[in-house]
Amino acid sequence: MPRAGQLNWGSDLDPAGAALLEGLTVEEILLKGQLDLSYALSGPSSEQASRRFEQILQHQLAPAVKNGAQLMVQLQQEVNILPTGCSSLDELLRGGLREGHIIELTGEPASGKSQACLLAAVTTAARGERVAWLDTSTFFDAHHAAAFYHALPASPHKLPLEACLDCIHVHPVHDVLDALSILEAIVLQEQEIRAGRGPQPRQGRVGRLSLITVDSISALLGPVLGSGQYGYGQALLSSLGHLLKQAAASLSVACLTTNGVVGSSRGGPRPALGETWKVQPQIRVQMHREEGSVRWATLLASTISASKGIAWFQLTSSGPQTCNAPSGFTFQP
Repeated sequence: MPRAGQLNWGSDLDPAGAALLEGLTVEEILLKGQLDLSYALSGPSSEQASRRFEQILQHQLAPAVKNGAQLMVQLQQEVNILPTGCSSLDELLRGGLREGHIIELTGEPASGKSQACLLAAVTTAARGERVAWLDTSTFFDAHHAAAFYHALPASPHKLPLEACLDCIHVHPVHDVLDALSILEAIVLQEQEIRAGRGPQPRQGRVGRLSLITVDSISALLGPVLGSGQYGYGQALLSSLGHLLKQAAASLSVACLTTNGVVGSSRGGPRPALGETWKVQPQIRVQMHREEGSVRWATLLASTISASKGIAWFQLTSSGPQTCNAPSGFTFQP
């Protein structure tokens, strides 16, 4: 809390009053309910002086009151949203991947999780924003990334292919300790870059780090949780979740992760890694396989929108592309 004498009192405070309040903080004055402010502030009574004091505090220190419409405009203007490159997924996610959030794609093998991550990474890099890719499965392939790049719509802001790929930094990860070490290094390096102390990006059009992708979380933590060292595995799981949240919040980046599924006593698949990990992502998307190359996704949980709607897409050589729902399909949540 600032000192009361540091506030702009205008004509309400005379030199004697300034001397009286100089040594007190705003918090101390608020806690001293019996302090007679009439000696410091002009006014006929202590009650009026106290009321005037509160008005000045509210005007100078309290945040402005905003309604829901104003907050929505502020959110749209200030929160960076990264498009995934697939319009149906963007619609499901209310625009795309939000900075400051962990977004998890969960589903069975070949449901399109890694391809969706790769398309999001290429789309982000083509905008001139950097991507950190933690690869546990050696899925990342420059040839696939180039094919996804060529399918992106033309834009004057679209980087050339070589510059786009140079914006994606791939970090091979062998275990969860590797992931923790690499994430810590990424956070520290980015903080140094933004402070102007670290090595700056080579291309003039390359911007800040905007996306961290971990493909996949279950590949890192599954072996540890199933090795008989359950307590140790839970500690590592919590540490990884905390570090991802810290990176998302402190760097204002989107963290995109993939996760597998396990069987459920209620019949349907559920995300792997249990209840401890369940609370880590703010947004969870479950991806499902349909006939052929058709896939669909639903929103399991989100802190910003209701869990409803289906995103339909098809896996192609150019990445996940929006498609129509098969005829006769019915969805029962």
